Amino acid sequence: VAPVFGIRAWAAFDGTLTGTNAPAAGGNVASITRNSVGDYTITFSIPMQDADYAFAISGGNTAGVLLYKQKDGQNKNASYFPLSSYSSAGVLTDVASISIFFIR
Repeated sequence: VAPVFGIRAWAAFDGTLTGTNAPAAGGNVASITRNSVGDYTITFSIPMQDADYAFAISGGNTAGVLLYKQKDGQNKNASYFPLSSYSSAGVLTDVASISIFFIR
C-alpha cells in the first residue's frame, strides 16, 4: 500500500492586486506579494521541511493560455516560492484568478 502524502500549503488569490496581500483562501500561506506584473512571491506561514516539494498551479485569464513557472534566477526554498505567470505569447502577465498547492 502506497503512503499518503498531504497538501502542505495551498492558496487561491487575485494576481492583479498590488503589494502584499493575504490569499483570498488558503492554508499555510502567510502572504502573496505581487512584485511586478506577473511576478509573485508566495510566503509560507510555517516553512516546508526543505525545498524538495512539488507544486501545481491553475488559473485563468481572458488573455488565453497562461504558462506558470518558478521565477527565473530564483530557486524555491522552504520559506517561500517565487512564481511567474506568462501569456501564451511569452509576456509576463497578471492573472485575476490563480490557485496553487504544494505537496511534500
